[in-house]
Amino acid sequence: MSSLLIQHSSSVSQGILALLQQGADLAYGSGVVALELVADDMLEVQERLASQRNDVVLFVLSDKDALPSLHEGTFVARSEADVVGYFASLGVELTVEASVETVPAPVPDVPVSAPQVSANYEFTLRQYQQQIAFLEQTLSEQSQGISSPASSDAADDRVATLQSELDKARETIASQETLLNSKISETERGSSKITELIEQNLTLQKQVEELSATDHSSTELVRLRRQINQLEATPLFKLKQFMTPSSALQVALPYVPHSSHKGIRFIYAGSDGSMKLAYEVVRRLSGEMSTQGKVVILDLTTETYIDYILNIPRVVSASDWFLSGGDLPLSDTRVPNVKVLTPGLQYFNDLSLLNVNWSDRWNQLLQEGYQVIVLFGVLNTAITRVLYNSFGSINKPWIVVEGLITSLRSLIIHLSGLNAHPRVLMKRLNPNAQAFYQHLVETTDVTQIDSVDRLIEL
Repeated sequence: MSSLLIQHSSSVSQGILALLQQGADLAYGSGVVALELVADDMLEVQERLASQRNDVVLFVLSDKDALPSLHEGTFVARSEADVVGYFASLGVELTVEASVETVPAPVPDVPVSAPQVSANYEFTLRQYQQQIAFLEQTLSEQSQGISSPASSDAADDRVATLQSELDKARETIASQETLLNSKISETERGSSKITELIEQNLTLQKQVEELSATDHSSTELVRLRRQINQLEATPLFKLKQFMTPSSALQVALPYVPHSSHKGIRFIYAGSDGSMKLAYEVVRRLSGEMSTQGKVVILDLTTETYIDYILNIPRVVSASDWFLSGGDLPLSDTRVPNVKVLTPGLQYFNDLSLLNVNWSDRWNQLLQEGYQVIVLFGVLNTAITRVLYNSFGSINKPWIVVEGLITSLRSLIIHLSGLNAHPRVLMKRLNPNAQAFYQHLVETTDVTQIDSVDRLIEL
């Protein structure tokens, strides 16, 4: 189920639409963004509404779809080159397989099935409902006239109340970080608090609609609407729709991958029992990479023992750097050319990783000449899965797993709820686990490793 939309007119050619879908899949993740056709007689209204909706990432017109004015987020695509240039500005490289037609070919008349008729009707009805809501709001605003002093005071009271509610919403998000970090009843607590937060947001939206009836508060309204939109864009809000037991987690950070980030290695453990092997792989890989230049390991596990694995004499906490950047608080190791960035041997709230500007962090490390290895831990928490979905399009992730029945079974379950296809590194296949191994190799890229393999060549 898609969570974001690209809306377009009927005059946009099929070739451009194919490029738009390709670019959206690369920028946001496969299946996250869907293309939605807008009826020709509603282009102006729908384009204005799209500029206010969080789920519309782009509104696309051809050069003949001239509107009186274009809002932010509206893109005029006259050719394939326009689309390629747009996504290039986001750091996404598109492949053009064939030239696109400047004028769309006529659509032949074909019989339409009953399900198609029903879908078309529902689509048209939904857009007309949006148009009616928009026109009603416009009529209400135009009919207000000049506010009386009494109504002006009432509007001020509403603004103050709304600001108070927004402050409470921020406090709720902050307190939720502590609740979600608890390993006891993590899902129940997170679900309860996020539900409460969403209910507060709905109340705020209703108050904003009431506030919009007063000309006096238009500037304040814009500011408050922007803050509400920011709240809705947080991963905490998005996690709500995936709170059912069988939901595959499709949430990712608002991160656009850059071509320069391809050299970063992302490593996860496929089960709790495979964490020791994951550290072994990190130690071996960093040692091999150190012969080609300096290496930095980002250890983002909540129960780290990298100081033991790499013989770190003094661990330096990098918690502040992850959130704010600045000088690199590196921990030295006994391995030449290998450094470590880690939250340290203290309590670490992994929920904070969702607030990190990862693009800036990757850029800093690469600009300073480091080869980067990132260890995220076990794929059994919502936080780790969100990070997995966010970075899977940069480079194929490695998942390290012991060849035991329990470990392979856990990995198969974890993979069923994830997007990106990894490379699985497995060690010491137990003969009793042959059936699980066979199932895994049929669906996933699996490589068996031993102590003599050169991991850098994988």
